[in-house]
Amino acid sequence: MKKWIPIVLILFISEAGVFSQQVENSGFEDWENAGTVIDEPVNWSSIKTSDNSSLNGVAPVIWGQSTDAHSGDFSVKLINVSVLGIVATGTITNGRVHSDFDPELGYVYTNESDERWNTPFTIRADSLIGWYKFFPVGQDFGRAQALLHVDYAKIPEKVDSSNWIGKAEFVMQSGQTVDTWTRFSVPFVYYDDRTPEYILFVLTAGNKTTPVEDSWVLYDDIATVGEHQSVEDNSFTEGTIYFSDNTLHLDRLPVDFLKDAKIEIYDMMGRNLWQVPVSSATISLKSVPVDKGIYIVKFNSDLGIVSSKVFLQ
Repeated sequence: MKKWIPIVLILFISEAGVFSQQVENSGFEDWENAGTVIDEPVNWSSIKTSDNSSLNGVAPVIWGQSTDAHSGDFSVKLINVSVLGIVATGTITNGRVHSDFDPELGYVYTNESDERWNTPFTIRADSLIGWYKFFPVGQDFGRAQALLHVDYAKIPEKVDSSNWIGKAEFVMQSGQTVDTWTRFSVPFVYYDDRTPEYILFVLTAGNKTTPVEDSWVLYDDIATVGEHQSVEDNSFTEGTIYFSDNTLHLDRLPVDFLKDAKIEIYDMMGRNLWQVPVSSATISLKSVPVDKGIYIVKFNSDLGIVSSKVFLQ
């Protein structure tokens, strides 16, 4: 359930200079007591916290915290579990689950009126990426989906998808075990040119409404990559930005770099939060109105650009 930005280690530019927008608690490091049998990962929810209170008590536990992680200490484990003769698909979402005894009537959705069950997102991302391990039974397969949309939306949508703007979907190969951490990357397919308002993620361990009991999957480091999230190529490969003692430090750059230079700080949505002219390689952030978390920090001057993802605390 909702909602705070996780504290992680300082991160720098990777993957050939492309900035990957991090989903809140994308690495499943933070967990909370959501009134369920076991903790849920912060910002994510399950069938035990669905909108159908009459079923929540009898719904199976289809997720867990795993210490087998791609990065950090934890990943999320999803498993297909049989209860009352029905196999419940291991599912987790950043929205909310609508559960039903008939799997064909179940879905996940964004509740735009309640911040616990929505994630604002205004970027037309290029791709959905993440890491996974998969241990199917029979020919089962899991999938990871991300839907960009306006207003209310759900997955699957069988009647009205008019609020859908773009969708990315990764489908695992049927029946194929993946026992080492493997990266997936799939593009968003856009249906029109609107700007999204929300992003809805759905991660599963089985084949939609016909999962196989005991198939399970691990997910970690779910993210998007794309438009307005790119960091310009650094003009100086030796240039670095780091943060300590409420101060940003710019290091290993030509003396003239700071002539007519400015600093810019962007949040994970690509929004410019703060920019000022600078003439020093050390900049105090004591009065800058940003919370703890990961930000993009850019230094621009007539000589070029240096930019990095930096954890500010």
